[in-house]
Amino acid sequence: MISRASIFRVSLLVAASLLTTACLGGRSPGVQFYNLSPTETSSATTTGSGPAIAVGPVIFPRSLRRSQIVIRTGPNSVEVDEFHRWAGSLESDFLDTLGADLGALLATERVAVYPAEARFPLDYRVTLQVEQLDGTPGGTLMLNARWTVINGETDEAAAVGHSVIEQAVAGDTVDALVKAHDAAVGQLSREIAGRIKAL
Repeated sequence: MISRASIFRVSLLVAASLLTTACLGGRSPGVQFYNLSPTETSSATTTGSGPAIAVGPVIFPRSLRRSQIVIRTGPNSVEVDEFHRWAGSLESDFLDTLGADLGALLATERVAVYPAEARFPLDYRVTLQVEQLDGTPGGTLMLNARWTVINGETDEAAAVGHSVIEQAVAGDTVDALVKAHDAAVGQLSREIAGRIKAL
């Protein structure tokens, strides 16, 4: 005759086996993290001869001030993707990438990115307000940003610009969407660098 203790032990083993199977079979997908990356490289043989610039601060819409990547689902709707997130702050990543791109385009190593303060006399500071930076995998990414180039000596606006950049997303994955972010920030840096060179 089987004892109650034996039945209890068998029940525990069956329950543990079922729990393990449920955990493995119903495992939720892991969260993936992303960073922006500069797209511009300097064509100059030496750097440091270009202007000294500070980049930032930048103002982002509240909908983008989050760790989750925002995906556009319609003209007036977005989706917050819980399983694809920025590794850090999107605002900080945006400024770091823009600063690296501008440094390459302007052939200068004297670039201070907000919130760091420049340890050298500034020629220009670039401040920005991003109104939109989102898109759809397999669709289009939109970057809508207003920016001001401020003279480092007079602290007055030397140039004001409004960039509306549409970047095709070359693939139906979030990874492709992030690469489109990189390309759009690169285009923005080219527009800002062009204005600075013209000053």
